[in-house]
Amino acid sequence: KSRHYQNKDGRRKGIMKCIDQYLQESLILSDPDMYYQFEEWKSGKIKTLLIVGLSGSGKSTLGTKLSKEYNCVSYNLDVYMQNFIKQHLIKYPNQKEESWDHYIKDLEKFIKTTNKRIILEGVDGMFINRSLALKQSVIVMGTSLLKSTYRAWRRNVKYPVDSGYPNGETSFTILKDVLKNQKGFSENL
Repeated sequence: KSRHYQNKDGRRKGIMKCIDQYLQESLILSDPDMYYQFEEWKSGKIKTLLIVGLSGSGKSTLGTKLSKEYNCVSYNLDVYMQNFIKQHLIKYPNQKEESWDHYIKDLEKFIKTTNKRIILEGVDGMFINRSLALKQSVIVMGTSLLKSTYRAWRRNVKYPVDSGYPNGETSFTILKDVLKNQKGFSENL
């Protein structure tokens, strides 16, 4: 099967270049979500569905909906990462810098060894080995940067402790962090 998509002007591109262009062009206006090998996941041919996009783009909402519709488990990668790194630092307290690399390797191992249909939703899905990612089904959320940033900021202000702000940070501080995270995600494509 072809690993290419047509972009908006009809030219064929590789999936990763297409994702990059898709997110860069979606600054103000939202585009439809982009599906890659989704039918293969629905049929059970592919076991892992990655849902990626900016913070606040609707990944968790879609993951929950699809997990109910297809009777499978959806993992929030933010929670998965926090638990993994916490456990890693208990075992190896002097390896804080290496924790991220160990987490990504663990996530890749999890994807390779799963034998049941799962959904992994979160920004971290963009950081796994690209050749491994291309063997999975992928949904890229087309929610615009503006809309995603507003949603993420609103969520983090409404649920500050759950969002990592237990010390009463101001909504302006939270907005600065959301913008920094959105920028970091876009730069790491």
